[in-house]
Amino acid sequence: MTSTALRMHFHPASYNARRALAVAFHVEAPVEVVLCDLMAGAQGAAPFRALNPNGLVPVLEDGDFVLWESMAIAQYLAEKHPSPVWPADARVRADITRWQAWDLAHFGRAADVLLFENRLRGMFGLGAPNEVAVAQAEAAFTRHAQVLDNQLSSRTYVLGDTLSLADFALAGTFGSATYAGAPVAGFAHVARWYDLVRALPAWERAARA
Repeated sequence: MTSTALRMHFHPASYNARRALAVAFHVEAPVEVVLCDLMAGAQGAAPFRALNPNGLVPVLEDGDFVLWESMAIAQYLAEKHPSPVWPADARVRADITRWQAWDLAHFGRAADVLLFENRLRGMFGLGAPNEVAVAQAEAAFTRHAQVLDNQLSSRTYVLGDTLSLADFALAGTFGSATYAGAPVAGFAHVARWYDLVRALPAWERAARA
C-alpha cells in the first residue's frame, strides 16, 4: 500500500527550503521534516538524486508523488490544505505567480550571485569573491529591492492587507540576501514587511527546524 505521508526534505541553510517548510506549517500540512545533510553531500547521493536530479532541497514526497522547487511545493500544499495565502480567485493567483516569477527571474537571481560570491566561495575554498560579479549583483539587487519597496509603500503585505504565498517567496529571498551581505539597508517598507513575515509562527518554526 502506498504511503500518503507528506515528507519534506530540508536543510536549515537553504532559504528555499525554509520558505517551503514555512508554508507547510502555515497551512497546517502534516509534514514530516527529513534532514538532507548538505554538508555531508547527501544531496549528491543516488537515493536523493532519484528524488531530485538537480540535487537541491526542498523536495516534497506525497506518497508516490515527488515534487521539487519551493514555489511549486508551496502552491501544491496550499491547494491541498486550503488557506487564504492561496485563494481561489484567478486574478489573485495570477498576481501571486507574477511575484514568484519576478523573484526567480530578477530579485532571487541577484541574491543568489551574492550568496555564492560572498559566502559559498569561501565556504568551499573557491577563492575570493569576483568583485565585478559582486558589483553587478549589488546594483541589480538594489534596483529590484526598490521595486519591492515601492510595492510595499502602501500595503501591509505584497498583495495588500492579506498574507499570501508571494510574501513567503520574497521573504525567503530577502533573508538569503541579508545573510549574503546584499545592500539591504535603506528599504524601510521592505524592512517593516520582512519583520512581519519573520514574526509569523510558521516562519519562526521553520527557522528553528
